[in-house]
Amino acid sequence: MYSSKSDQLAAAKDYYYSKSEKGECRRCCQPPVLGKRFCQYHLDIAKKYHAKRSLKTRRAQQIKRHHKNLELRKEVLMYYGGSCCCCGETQYEFLTFDHTDGSGADFRREYGAGNLARKLKKLNYPKNIRVLCWNCNCSLAIYGTCPHSRITQTTNHPLNKFKRTNII
Repeated sequence: MYSSKSDQLAAAKDYYYSKSEKGECRRCCQPPVLGKRFCQYHLDIAKKYHAKRSLKTRRAQQIKRHHKNLELRKEVLMYYGGSCCCCGETQYEFLTFDHTDGSGADFRREYGAGNLARKLKKLNYPKNIRVLCWNCNCSLAIYGTCPHSRITQTTNHPLNKFKRTNII
């Protein structure tokens, strides 16, 4: 029926605005409460819904979602080796995902900027991703090289692309 999701959203927006212009509730054809966009019936339903979702309930759901996302991130980090490919850092709070081919901006344009671990798992763990610690990732982005590549590498990480024997 619609050629794209944006066309569908635009049609829905037009429909709701036309109801407001006609002086109707946005959900039904009843007249809205003065100064509101909905009739009293739909305002009461919304009030009951929001009362059920109290602040305490929402906070509990946020905490549960946060822990679930952390576990997923740890799982994806472990799939990609669980340590920095450059320096060997294993503390998961410091680890980040890096696109080896520099396609991070394209990836975000195509798939969005939200939870990267979830997207990597959904895409069946793409091969152009590696794990770097925050310092190594920033150093590569800003300077084009990591300081660890200038010293003897002692980590035997299987994905280590920075193994160099140069001193200083």
